Amino acid sequence: MRKKWCSILMALLVLLTTASGLATARAEEVTLKPEQGSLTIHKYWAETAEDIREEGTGEEDKTITNPAVKGIQFDVYLLKGKGSAPATPPSDKDGWSYTKNGTELLVSKGSETHTYALELKDSDAGANGKTNATGELVYTDLTAGFYYVEENLSASAGYEVQGTGNAEKQITSGVKPFITAVPMTNKAGADWNTDVHVYPKNQGLNPQKKADMPSVNAGDKVTWTISANVPNDFSEYTKFLLTDELDKRLNYVADSIKVVGLDKNEAELVALVEGTEYDLTHTPATSGTKEEVIVTLTGAGIAKLAAAKGITRMAVSFETTVNGHSTTADENTIDNEAEFEFENASKPGGDTATTPSAKVHTGEIAINKTYSGGDQSINKSAQFQVAASENDATGDRYLKVVLDDSDTYITKILAPGAAGYDAALHWIALPSHGVHTEALGMSADGKTFYVESFKGLETYKEDAAQNKTYQAYYLVETVAPDKYNLLEQPIKVTFDKDTSAKHVHTSAVENKRGFTLPNTGGMGTLILLVLGIVSIGSAILLIMNKKKQAV
Repeated sequence: MRKKWCSILMALLVLLTTASGLATARAEEVTLKPEQGSLTIHKYWAETAEDIREEGTGEEDKTITNPAVKGIQFDVYLLKGKGSAPATPPSDKDGWSYTKNGTELLVSKGSETHTYALELKDSDAGANGKTNATGELVYTDLTAGFYYVEENLSASAGYEVQGTGNAEKQITSGVKPFITAVPMTNKAGADWNTDVHVYPKNQGLNPQKKADMPSVNAGDKVTWTISANVPNDFSEYTKFLLTDELDKRLNYVADSIKVVGLDKNEAELVALVEGTEYDLTHTPATSGTKEEVIVTLTGAGIAKLAAAKGITRMAVSFETTVNGHSTTADENTIDNEAEFEFENASKPGGDTATTPSAKVHTGEIAINKTYSGGDQSINKSAQFQVAASENDATGDRYLKVVLDDSDTYITKILAPGAAGYDAALHWIALPSHGVHTEALGMSADGKTFYVESFKGLETYKEDAAQNKTYQAYYLVETVAPDKYNLLEQPIKVTFDKDTSAKHVHTSAVENKRGFTLPNTGGMGTLILLVLGIVSIGSAILLIMNKKKQAV
C-alpha cells in the first residue's frame, strides 16, 4: 500500500514539474520582445486644445475625425546610448528634458546628462519622407529599440491641411519631439505591440477678424473682433502681440479696447487688465502712415489665458468710426486685416499669422444724367439732394453732412431730427454731364458740400439670422438746367442683391424740355398795340361828342 501511495506522489510531482516548466516556457514566449516593429505617424490638425485629447497608447485609433495634414516631414532617429547612458532613455514624465545637439540627443535633469547617438531612419516613402493625403507616414522593419521623433516644420513648406475651408490654416504650434519604443508594451500590459501608431497633432492660431455689421453710413461705429486659438502650449509662448493697421476710412474710438478669453461657445470666461496683463499702443495716422492699434500680451496675460480652464480662443475687440475718406471712384468697401506676431518653442525666431480680410462697406448713388433731344449746350448742371424716406423727400427734408477738420471728406451723415442737423452742410450732387456752375467740395459760403455722387450710405441691415433688409433712398432734383423742367416726383433708389460688387447704384435721370410758349412780343406788336389803343380812344371821344350835341 505504501508503495502505491509513493507512486501516486511521484506521478503528481512529475505533473507539477512539467506544468511549471510549460508555464515558464509560455511566460518567456509571451514576454520576449520582438526584434523588429513598425511605426506609423498619423498627422492631424487640432483646431483647439480640446482636439488634442488624451495621451496615445501606441495602438491604432480609428475614431479620430480631425482633418489630416499632408506634406509634414518627420525625422525619426534610432537612439544608441553612449558611455554610461541607460539602455532605456529616462522619461520626460520624470522631469527629464530632451535637447538635440547635431547627431546626438542630450537627456538632462538637473546636473545629470546622458548622451545618445542619433541614427536617422528612412520612411517607406524614402529619405525625408512626408505625410501623405491621409496624414500618414510609415516606417517598417525598424530594429527593436527606442526612437526619437522630431517634426521638421522648416522642411515642410507647402504642407496642406486637408478638407474644405482649411487651405489657409497655418501651423503655429509644432509638436514637441518625443521618444517612443518600437515595439512597445501593449495597452493591457500583457503583450507586445509591434505596429506602433502615434498621433501628433498640430495647432494653429486660426486668426479671424469680424465686423459686427456689414454695411454702414459714414459716421457710424463698427466693432471689430480679432480672435485666435489659445494653443495647448500657450504657457510656453514668450511673445504674443496683435497689430491692426486701420483702413484710412476707419478711426479708432478711444477707450473701447477689450481683451478676453473665450470658451468653445465664444462665451467670455476671463478678461485681461490693461497695463498688467496687456499693453495698448495707439498711433494716429500721419501723411505717410496708417492709424495703428497694437495689443501686446504681457507674461502675466499669457499665463492667465494658458491657466484658465475651458478657454479655446482669445479675442481683442474695439470700436472704430467709419468716415467717407475715399479718393477714387467706386471706393466703397473697407477691407481690413490684422496680424498676430508670436514666438514659441516651435518658432524660436518668431513668426506671424494674418487674419483673413474682414469687410464692411458703404453704398454710392451715382446719377446718369441725360437731357431730351441730346442737348449739349446747357450752361449749368442739374442739382440733386437725397432723402431717407418718401415723406422726407416730399417735405424737402434731406440728408446733410459733417466734414473733417480739413473740409475734405464726410465724417457723418445726418437725417432730419438728428443732433447737429441744423448746423450741418447741405449735401448736393452735381451729375458729371454738362457744366458745373459750382466747384466740387465745400461751397464758398461754407454752407454746402458739392459732390458728383452720394457716397457713404448704408446699403442694408442684417439681423441675427443674417436676413437682409435693403435700404431705399429718394433722389430729388432741386435745381434744373435752363430750358428744362424739374422732375415732378422723387426717384426711389433701392440697394439690393443685384447692386454691383462695388456697391454703386446708378440711377438714370432724364430732364424734359419745357413747351414753346408764344413770344411775349417784339416792337411790331407794340406798334399795333399802340394803334389799337389810339383807335379805341378816338371812338370813345367820338361817342362822347355825339352825346353832347344831342343834349
